[in-house]
Amino acid sequence: MRQVSCYVSHLDDLLQDAGIEPTKPNRKQAHLILRRITGEAQCNHVWRRLKVLLADPGGREELTSKLRDGWRAATAAE
Repeated sequence: MRQVSCYVSHLDDLLQDAGIEPTKPNRKQAHLILRRITGEAQCNHVWRRLKVLLADPGGREELTSKLRDGWRAATAAE
């Protein structure tokens, strides 16, 4: 797996809100989930979309919920 962009290290509070321990392997998995959520492939585009969502309390709630659901689906598939 390629190296994850440093933007994920700025999301530890979001990961924790979603019930995800912010470890290096978990950040990599979260990055893949966030790519699916945003519909973006490039890290800088993902981060640009996330910043908009995180600036809005409703967007942050929705993002947290989608991340939590994506995490559960990913870990259930393992």
